[in-house]
Amino acid sequence: MTRKVKLPLIQNVGPNQRVTVRMPLGVTYNKVAFFTAGNINAALISNIVVKINGSERIRWNTQAHLQARNSYNRGASDANVLELDFIERGGKDEAAMTLGAIAATAEAGVQDLTIEFDLGNYVVTAASVITGVAEVDVPSRNKLIVRNRFFQRVFSGATEEQIVLPFGLNGEQLKRVYLFGTLAQLNHVRVRREGADEFEQLSQAQNEFFQRTYGKTPQAGLYVLDFTEHDLMGQMLNTAQIIGPDGQPKPIQNLDFRINVNAAGTWNIYTESITTNDRP
Repeated sequence: MTRKVKLPLIQNVGPNQRVTVRMPLGVTYNKVAFFTAGNINAALISNIVVKINGSERIRWNTQAHLQARNSYNRGASDANVLELDFIERGGKDEAAMTLGAIAATAEAGVQDLTIEFDLGNYVVTAASVITGVAEVDVPSRNKLIVRNRFFQRVFSGATEEQIVLPFGLNGEQLKRVYLFGTLAQLNHVRVRREGADEFEQLSQAQNEFFQRTYGKTPQAGLYVLDFTEHDLMGQMLNTAQIIGPDGQPKPIQNLDFRINVNAAGTWNIYTESITTNDRP
C-alpha cells in the first residue's frame, strides 16, 4: 500500500549550509518532497545528491534543472517545494510506473540512503524550516533504480563534441538525456549505437512537436532526447547489449553520443536511466 510519511528531522538547516537527510530503511521510495517555509524557498537549493551506501546515484546541479525535468514529465511546480520523483507517473502499468523506485532494504543490498543539498543564504527566522515528506510503498528486494549522471561542457566556439556514456559491460537502460543551454546555439544531437542512428538530427521544433503529442511539456532552455516519450518503458535505449544476427545477446561495442553547437557556451547535460543500485 502506498502511503505518505514524514521524514526524520532534517540535519544542518541554515544559511549556506550542506543539508543532510538520512532516509529510514525498510520501505520503497517512490518520491520525496521537501516543503520549505518562511525565508527559505526551493530556489535556494542546489547540488542535490542522492547517495546509496555512500555512493552518488543521482545529482542535480540546480533546483531549476530538477524542476524543469519534473515539469517536462508532467510534474507539479511550486516555489516552496523541491521534489525528487523516482517513478514514471505515465507508465502504462504499475510495473512500468514503479520501475525506478528505490528499495531501501537489506534484501536490495541497501544499508544507507541519504539525500544532501546545499542551501543558500537567507535571514533566519523561527518560521524558516524545511519539512520532508516521502511517498513510500511496501519493502522490496528489487535492486533496479532510476539513476542520473551529470556532465558539464564549456564550448569555446562552434564545434561538435562526443559525450562518453557507459556502455557494454557498464551499460544501462537509457530513458532520457536532458541538455540545458541556449537552444539557439544547438545545431543538432545524434546518438549512434553499433553504427546505427538511434536518435537523428531533429530540430528543436521537430523534437518538441512529437513530445507534445505524447503529453510531455517542453521547457525553455531544455532539449530532451526522450526514448520513452510514449511512456513505454520497454523502449528504453539498451546501452549494455543488443541481439546479434544469431539471435543471441552480445555486448555493445560502440555508443556514440554527440552534441553539435554553433557558438561558445556552457551546456549542462544529464542522463536518466534504469540500472542496479550497486552499479559504479
